[in-house]
Amino acid sequence: MTRKIVKYGFASGFNTDLFYDDINDKISEGWQPFGGISVAMCNVNNEWVPYYAQAMVKYEEGEDGE
Repeated sequence: MTRKIVKYGFASGFNTDLFYDDINDKISEGWQPFGGISVAMCNVNNEWVPYYAQAMVKYEEGEDGE
């Protein structure tokens, strides 16, 4: 059975601990990670730092709660 995605968003952060917290907060709100993590290098105040992002989705709920 294919579930329908009804919402799309993302979790992100410059710090892995805060990034993980953002993902876990969204999971507790019913979001699920979708695909892999993306990492980009960003110039912040003349310093290159990693920026992490994770796509998150919410699925339509069926009659059986899925």
